[in-house]
Amino acid sequence: MVNFNNERSVAVVYTCGTCNLNCHYCTIDKNPALEDIDQELEKSFQGDYYFNRIKEYFPRRDQLRELETWGGEPFLHMERIYPLVHKLIDYYPYFYRMYSSTNFSFSGWLDQFMGLMACFAQYPYRQFEYQLQLSVDGPAYINDANRGEGVTEKCIKN
Repeated sequence: MVNFNNERSVAVVYTCGTCNLNCHYCTIDKNPALEDIDQELEKSFQGDYYFNRIKEYFPRRDQLRELETWGGEPFLHMERIYPLVHKLIDYYPYFYRMYSSTNFSFSGWLDQFMGLMACFAQYPYRQFEYQLQLSVDGPAYINDANRGEGVTEKCIKN
């Protein structure tokens, strides 16, 4: 049993264990075994595992207010949480905000983002906030030196 905390209002979910970049300062190991770990993580999104865990941490329906997504790069597999978002909206009446970070540097980013926004659009009677953080290191010569050649251009294109 999880101890109840009146101050807790934010749930954090890791959508994936991989990233499309190989930033030299990142602490996320780029070992190819992460692909195997990510496949196991994908399995954990099938069914109600995360929804049940969140209900355990937020037992009162008036508690959960916000969901954050992290990863590697959360938008590589944001589709994994679409069912969870619907369950949270249906179960927690005061859930209204979501936060994610992204590097915008892969071609499927917009589809993943629009899929997430479509989840919220199915509840026109509710008002939601979405905060999106762009993860860059500065101008192209700095960002590309840290994150890889051409990353800034891909980000701008996407």
